[in-house]
Amino acid sequence: MSNLTSRKIYSRIASVFILLTLAALGLIFHITLATATIHMKSATENFVFNGPLEISDIDTKTTASVELDGQSEFSVSGKVTTSDKAGINVTITNNTKKAQPLVATTRFLTSEGLIFRLQKGLTVPASGSIAAFIEADETGDQYLVPAGRFTIPGLATSLQSQIYGESQTAATFERIQSNIVTQKDVDQATTELIQKMMPAAIAELKKAITIDRKENIIAEILESEPDVAIGEGAEKFLLKGKIQFSYIPIDQDMLRQRATEALKRKLPDSMTIKQANDDTFSYQLNKDGDQISADGHLEATISKSNDWAGTIDLNRLHGLSAYEGEKLLQQEGLPVTKISLWPFWIRKIPKLNDHINIVTED
Repeated sequence: MSNLTSRKIYSRIASVFILLTLAALGLIFHITLATATIHMKSATENFVFNGPLEISDIDTKTTASVELDGQSEFSVSGKVTTSDKAGINVTITNNTKKAQPLVATTRFLTSEGLIFRLQKGLTVPASGSIAAFIEADETGDQYLVPAGRFTIPGLATSLQSQIYGESQTAATFERIQSNIVTQKDVDQATTELIQKMMPAAIAELKKAITIDRKENIIAEILESEPDVAIGEGAEKFLLKGKIQFSYIPIDQDMLRQRATEALKRKLPDSMTIKQANDDTFSYQLNKDGDQISADGHLEATISKSNDWAGTIDLNRLHGLSAYEGEKLLQQEGLPVTKISLWPFWIRKIPKLNDHINIVTED
């Protein structure tokens, strides 16, 4: 074999060796460098903060105050309970010239053939009417009838068109017990009385100072007395009160910041504030003796960071194209925005889970 032939053989062997080495290096680089990144959209939800605000380090000195007397009439709410039978208030009309007695359990018939019964015996005056309460003969939603007319089948046929019941409201399972004045009624009336007196208080305070926000006005009840005692029956009562209105020039922006801080403290570690909705912020100042406190309300949009690695089965993505992987995850309801591959020549998702990254984006 000539030297020339030997050199050609060695050259070919070297070329093959170099090609195999490059191929091996390419495979190593491909395995080592190839990565896929799954881009997930962060989940959001609304969060509402209602609670006390820290204002112990804020000057809450009153700059002006005024005392006003006021009074107003209020309705008693009555206690509401529920029954398993529908009931309805009716007006029983008697167009005859003779009073008509009706015993308890007297039947009242709807146009659909449903029977209600009178709960208490009464007498309908001649050429007059009387209010009454009737209750369904049986349980069931079918007795939730609309307002309408009721006949009294127990009367003579000739009287049924002249003596009848009629309702202005629909039947309900709710029952309002006798109207008894409660502490809740008085407290609610006091709050409403303060609101009614507020415009006059603002007008008086403006004579002494500039009023920036009415939320900075604290109302303190000096005297409050209903004309009906708590526990007594009445449909309405008159409440008289002496109220002191005081103005505290506290900064709204500072309180909003305190509300944001308080909201952050209430969030679990997996949540962060994406956007505080400043337009929803409101506050109320309170006075207890010499102490001033504040309660705030703030709504925000919260981002939730999910442990997607524990949710997504990465093995099912191996060997898929980015497009195929995106569609697979999106069909499962996951908030995938895209899957990106690197380096640029990579066309398939790697078959090694530690080469698949998951990132959450706003």
